[in-house]
Amino acid sequence: MLTRTEVNIDPKNKKIELADNIFTIGSCFAGNMAERLARYNQKVIQSAFGVMYNPISICNILTGNDIGTHYTSHLGLWFCYGTHSQVHANTQEALAMQIQELSSKTQVALSMSKFIIITWGTAYVYALADSGYIVANCHKADNKLFTKRFLTEQEITDAFEKCHRHLTHINPNLNIILTVSPVRHIKDTLQHNGVSKAILRCATHAMCTKYDNVQYFPSYEIMLDDLRDYGYYKEDMIHPNEIAEKYIWKKFINTYYTDNDLEYYSDYDKILSAINHKPFYPQSNDYQIFIKNTLDIIAKWEHKADMNEAKKYFRSKLYDK
Repeated sequence: MLTRTEVNIDPKNKKIELADNIFTIGSCFAGNMAERLARYNQKVIQSAFGVMYNPISICNILTGNDIGTHYTSHLGLWFCYGTHSQVHANTQEALAMQIQELSSKTQVALSMSKFIIITWGTAYVYALADSGYIVANCHKADNKLFTKRFLTEQEITDAFEKCHRHLTHINPNLNIILTVSPVRHIKDTLQHNGVSKAILRCATHAMCTKYDNVQYFPSYEIMLDDLRDYGYYKEDMIHPNEIAEKYIWKKFINTYYTDNDLEYYSDYDKILSAINHKPFYPQSNDYQIFIKNTLDIIAKWEHKADMNEAKKYFRSKLYDK
């Protein structure tokens, strides 16, 4: 008897290798994926501009255009409407220099990446009332300064077209993985959240259809259709819990990694478990054999991944060094 509708994902012909650089940007889901990838020694860089939700602001960061053009001050600090509030400075001049430096580093990272994971969070945007500039973050400014509206599918695809042209120019070998965040924005009501996600999903489908190097990973559908139960949410009933995150993560690596590299992930889980293991008798023969077996697993993958820290840790546990 079937108890759920599992999301089947078509095999991808462009696989991620352990040595590949990956860049992530977007909502919390992109950050979660980056943290999990980094945990397994994948070379991953998260956007230095912080969490972002709307496609226009994300595309601005990726192209390096129209970021440091609108500023505001709050509590004695300066913020940029084109970035998250984690990017701030004591003066507008210092902030402008910081943004320029971060933008330059971002472009270098993008030029060296094999894959980029982009997660759209919402099609609902706030725009400055006087200029129409779509902000990445309101920075607690007065609501009267903004107008709120939905992006259109055309606005998103137009912004992405410019972004795609720029990315493929600086990095012709780049592969782009688009996702729609499974996190629901209930502050805007569930009805409007549904409209928002539908716009994002339609725009994403159009972009994946148009560009050969753009793929879609269905984290949104996995959460809402496959894991269709509040038991997979945190207490806020909005964010996926650890069980859901692990399930989506397994779906991701099964989609984008070869069988051989999936074996690496399985072995590295054993290494992580061994790191967390606290023996009662570290000098015992059994534990020393356990350490040597773990070092054998590490040696197995040294040619494909950076295992230096793990090797150093377990070698320090040997009594017959």
